[in-house]
Amino acid sequence: MAQYRCYFLDGRNHIISVVVINLPTDALACAEADKLWRASPHHGVELWNGAERIHRAILPDLETAVAAWDRAEAIPIDHM
Repeated sequence: MAQYRCYFLDGRNHIISVVVINLPTDALACAEADKLWRASPHHGVELWNGAERIHRAILPDLETAVAAWDRAEAIPIDHM
């Protein structure tokens, strides 16, 4: 069983809280970190095992989200 640290981030990617989880694999730890993050008000999460960052997920900032929306192909209404 490995010990992982989930660092929850604010909008400027600063650590604002930490949760320690113990799970047998990186994959299970990533899934748990994402689950905890989605249930939180935080901007992002980083998962660490010792000195190794295993996973990082953050909400896109508004500028990035708008740019992605602008690049998306329009779907004709008659195909919906």
